[in-house]
Amino acid sequence: MLRINTLFERLVGSQVHSDAGRQRVLDDAIAFHDAFPDCLVYRYEAMVGGQFDALAGYLSLDASAMRPDVPAELGRVVRSRRAGSWRDWFCDADVAHYRPLLSAYMRRYGHEDDWMLDPAPVIRSEECTGYVERLLLERRGGRPASATH
Repeated sequence: MLRINTLFERLVGSQVHSDAGRQRVLDDAIAFHDAFPDCLVYRYEAMVGGQFDALAGYLSLDASAMRPDVPAELGRVVRSRRAGSWRDWFCDADVAHYRPLLSAYMRRYGHEDDWMLDPAPVIRSEECTGYVERLLLERRGGRPASATH
């Protein structure tokens, strides 16, 4: 991931994608929730797991109104619909680099300091190169990207 992010930063040329930029975003999230402690923290794991009750309650909506289906025109954003796959993408160098960068954020939001990587990592093509190919095809005017899951 470090190599991918470094290449992306170089190609895009944006400091937003640098470690300093990432640190600002993480620090801003922490500062926001410190300033507004009653604001709901809705975790990605809950979203991809289809757990919308807490969000619906916070917004005073009926949970049945929470629609987890991604419309076809936004299908390009769908990859795995699961959490935890970072353990397949990271290597030891990534852990050494990103662990200190993410530690305060993880502590603040109750994530365990567990950086154990998958001993037999698998990265499915539809979640990496296939995903990028779908985005490129759509951008070039090919068939609309649709969710594969």
